Amino acid sequence: ENEALTSLLMQAVKPRFFNEVRTRQQLGYVVSSFMRARVAYISLVFLVQTERAPEVARRSIESFLSQTWRYLLNDMTHEDFEHHRDGLIRQLEEAPRNLWEAMQRDWLPIEERTWIFDSRQRQVSFLRRSNLMTLQHFVRTTLQQVPRVAVLVQSPQGPKVAPKPVGSVGDERDARQLAKHSVAAFRESLGRKEMNTKFGSMVPRLPDNVRRPSRRAAREPARSEAAPEKREAPPAEEEAHEDEDAGHTFPGDPDEDKDCKVQ
Repeated sequence: ENEALTSLLMQAVKPRFFNEVRTRQQLGYVVSSFMRARVAYISLVFLVQTERAPEVARRSIESFLSQTWRYLLNDMTHEDFEHHRDGLIRQLEEAPRNLWEAMQRDWLPIEERTWIFDSRQRQVSFLRRSNLMTLQHFVRTTLQQVPRVAVLVQSPQGPKVAPKPVGSVGDERDARQLAKHSVAAFRESLGRKEMNTKFGSMVPRLPDNVRRPSRRAAREPARSEAAPEKREAPPAEEEAHEDEDAGHTFPGDPDEDKDCKVQ
């Protein structure tokens, strides 16, 4: 449900963000917004590449989000909601245009180990039961409460940011500036977090001290130190057809990685 509502939100917000930041404010040529959904979280991403100081782009995004919440809670009409909802439903119900798109849709549940292959059908079913009040409740109780992360990247040749006045306070106090010499230390401070805890019991795991065998080793038959059993000589009929198999390579043979040749 959260993924469906977030997708619906981006359906309404995406053109407004481009029109406000790219067309009206002309902050930069690269302006985009999109949703990212993973097992543990769903995020909204707003990207601006500008020749101005990064702080200008950040404040513009923050101002746009404040305007967006007011629009969704106070100004959006039922006709606007149904327009965006029906458009999203049509996108979710579109059949894959080729085998690659079909594979991408089914591969993500395998990669994330959720095994939920009917996510699109579930979202469509939920959206058909939703209305404007459903979206407004989601914005009021969830989106306005979630934390935000601002990543500001500045070129060394870019404009210099003026220092903050002494005694000024704001959310900038939570920011951390990473210089080139501190990136390595920051990387070392990151800890490993297991993201498969929810579905880990369904997937067998090897101990950390056991190396996973290579694919080629897994294909090779197990070897035993015991003496091989003696096989009886093939009948005369099989000897007569012995040459028919010459030059063939069959699956499971040691040379299966080579090109299959038939003489």
